Amino acid sequence: MRSNPFSESVKRNFRYLMDEYGFRVTSEGYSPRTMGNSALVLESARVGVEIVLDRGRVIIALGPRAQPKGTWYEFTEAVRHFAPEIGEDYFRPHDDPDQRARVEAQVARLAGLMRCYCGPMLRGDFSMWERTRKSTAAAWSG
Repeated sequence: MRSNPFSESVKRNFRYLMDEYGFRVTSEGYSPRTMGNSALVLESARVGVEIVLDRGRVIIALGPRAQPKGTWYEFTEAVRHFAPEIGEDYFRPHDDPDQRARVEAQVARLAGLMRCYCGPMLRGDFSMWERTRKSTAAAWSG
């Protein structure tokens, strides 16, 4: 099996999920033929976190394991709720010509944001979920 640098980066940078919150990797996928797209799912007893590399961009969703992944919370929405001062540029890849370094920087940055701002959700407290979704919908509707 070929090495998956993204998977190794996620496991290293998100190690605190396993050590502090009891998460484990439950699913791992890698497609070297499609631009190295990858996905990992980490789960605790109550919470799931899906971390995807899609065309060089890292995308994260998290939510209650009891709910379908398609309804999970988009990580950027969660961070905007807890830290509205963080701008959109913080979630985008840097302009590093070395793709591996660019992805590693994204993973490290997002792992730090999750650790800093998403503790309640990582423990299974999604009480702010509906309030945040409603405020996001209101902001989009103008």
